[in-house]
Amino acid sequence: MEDKQKKTTHEVEVQEQYVGKCECCGKENTVPYREKLHPKYCTECGKPISYQKSHLL
Repeated sequence: MEDKQKKTTHEVEVQEQYVGKCECCGKENTVPYREKLHPKYCTECGKPISYQKSHLL
């Protein structure tokens, strides 16, 4: 009988980021989370947009 080993994946650190979609140009913006920084503008056209904090796995 063979000795079966369970394969496991390496642990991956959860990364936080801000995400937001621009209503003007349609670009989906993702900005890495940085303490004391909250993005307010589209990275494509520069129009003000709302961002939400998200977790990227």
